[in-house]
Amino acid sequence: RVQCLGYRLPRERAIACLLDLASRFGNVQGKYIVIDAPITHQDIADSISITRETASRALELLFEDGLVIQKNHLFVIKDTEKLQAELI
Repeated sequence: RVQCLGYRLPRERAIACLLDLASRFGNVQGKYIVIDAPITHQDIADSISITRETASRALELLFEDGLVIQKNHLFVIKDTEKLQAELI
């Protein structure tokens, strides 16, 4: 959690949180990583100290960019390398 707070922008914090969740709960399926835990937008918001609305907006941008999707209430990371590149 503390690592996620090192980033200033909500988008960066959300990315760091998703990458952390992927490292702990991720299940590789082909090119994608499925986070096998029913994580809500509120859970992400609480873990990175922002409001749920702000977390949802940050996640929506990731959805629009095609980096992350939600399938059956699970987050799926489509391109880990691009997500990590967003943090540099």
